[in-house]
Amino acid sequence: MTVFICWMLPILIVLELILLIRRYKNNKLKINLTVLYTAIAILFAISLAAAVILFKMSKMTEKSRTGTASTQLSLLAQAISDYKLDTKSFPSENDGFNALFINPGIDNWNGPYLLRKMPSDPWGTSFRYRLIDGKPVIDSAGPDKRYDTKDDLKAKEESNQSPPGNPAPPSS
Repeated sequence: MTVFICWMLPILIVLELILLIRRYKNNKLKINLTVLYTAIAILFAISLAAAVILFKMSKMTEKSRTGTASTQLSLLAQAISDYKLDTKSFPSENDGFNALFINPGIDNWNGPYLLRKMPSDPWGTSFRYRLIDGKPVIDSAGPDKRYDTKDDLKAKEESNQSPPGNPAPPSS
C-alpha cells in the first residue's frame, strides 16, 4: 500500500499541473508560463522526494516490527527455559504460554515466569507454542499473518545451555 502511495503522489501532482496548463492555454487562467513550468518542476521534485522518504520509512517500519517480534520470541524462549529448569519439563501444548503465568498443578513451579502476558506479535497474530520431538518451538506468523510460510519467525534454540552448576557437555 505504501509503495502504491509513494509512486502515485508524483503522478497525481503532474496530472493536476497538466490540467492547469490546459486551462492556461484556453485563456481561462492568467499566469506567466515560466512561473507555471517552474512550479511544476518544484512540485514534482518535492513529491518525488516525499515518495522516496515514504518508501524508505516503510522499509524501516518493517525491520522494526521484525526486531520487536524477535525480542518477544527471545523473552518467551527464556521463560520456557526457566520453566523447564524449575519443573524439569516443558509446558504441555495444551497449557502453552498459560503455564508461564498460572501453575498447571506441577511441583516446583516457581512462576510467573514473565512479568506480564505476552501481547500479539507486531502484526496482530498470537505467538504459537508447540512441542516437536519433545522440544519447544515458538514462532510468529510474520508479516503475512499465516503460519508455516517463509516469512515466519522462530525463537532461536538455546544451544549448549546448561543449568547453573552443571558444565556444558564438551563439543566434539
